[in-house]
Amino acid sequence: MPLEIPRFTISREDDVYQAFPDVVLTRSGRLLATWRASLGHVPRNFTDIYLMHSDDDGATWEDRRILHSGPHMPWEHGEEAPEGWWSYNCPRLTALPDGRIVAICDRLPRQGEAGGGDAQATNWLWLSEDNGDTWSQPYETEVLGIVPDRIVVLSDGMWICGTTWTVEEPVTHPVQFLWRSTDEGQSWQGPITVADVPGLQLCEGSFLELEDGTLVCMLRENSGEGLPGFKTFSPDGGLTWEEPRETLLFGCHRPVMGLLESGNILTTYRCSPGSGPLGRGMKPYFQACLQSVESLLAPEPAEQSGRILTLDHDRNPQPDTGYSGWLQLPDGRILVVYYIKDDAPMAQIRGCWLTEEDFVLSELTE
Repeated sequence: MPLEIPRFTISREDDVYQAFPDVVLTRSGRLLATWRASLGHVPRNFTDIYLMHSDDDGATWEDRRILHSGPHMPWEHGEEAPEGWWSYNCPRLTALPDGRIVAICDRLPRQGEAGGGDAQATNWLWLSEDNGDTWSQPYETEVLGIVPDRIVVLSDGMWICGTTWTVEEPVTHPVQFLWRSTDEGQSWQGPITVADVPGLQLCEGSFLELEDGTLVCMLRENSGEGLPGFKTFSPDGGLTWEEPRETLLFGCHRPVMGLLESGNILTTYRCSPGSGPLGRGMKPYFQACLQSVESLLAPEPAEQSGRILTLDHDRNPQPDTGYSGWLQLPDGRILVVYYIKDDAPMAQIRGCWLTEEDFVLSELTE
């Protein structure tokens, strides 16, 4: 029998496009999820940052509410956004060592990502001291760029956050940047260039500090040709970075990387086969990769190994899925939240549970 992944719906409204979720475990044991709501993948008319919580490890979710809203300014599809319009894009959550929760979200100008809007995007922070029940007013940071990674707190107390924008020279291509804060997000220094490779479309980096202090950034490759994700390393807290190298994550979009209790590395991502000879005609699907730290550090793909598990398929004629957040529960299970269209007219938020053993079982049942 094929391995069955337990999946469940967190939030679905057939007239609202809900996408780009993240999740944290608060110090009270409550799960807190966030995502952006609008009228499409490219936002229109409004953008609301939703929150919802679960007190039973994700089995049920309740109290859907709005953390913050962008302007509600209706206009017809195909028309230009009105003056004064701006939009929220991709919220992320971090449970800080002292128990506070910090949310970050990029805010795009009227034109969205186009025409230099990705470089003009500002990033805003909210803080909660009561497990997400109440939040501070948002404040603008010096961080520029789109699709922020979760704020990562390094072992020395430094906060880091990655963002992306497109540069025009010598050819148009995205660049991955990093920002650092020594005062818990009150001020930020940057940008530091993490990955800038003309000819590759490297963006949407996910950052992780390893036990020896090495920083890893896993990157999306966005050419649409089904190239693998790339990785790069920093030995000095993100100040300098090595040349990006290929990973074993074929067609990797929007990776979300983290360390499990076992010491292994888990990465969730959208597998986008692309238009190349291996992927022509295939639709994207949602996957997870499990690998050791040694595999992650190995420079060449032939030296890397891991197990890949498909978590969901989008059966919609116009599929859209793959941005996600995940965490490991106290009982060892892994909870993943993600968005997908599938059987809905607009994107919905789903979740699933899995374990490390599922990666082995999936191979035995194929």
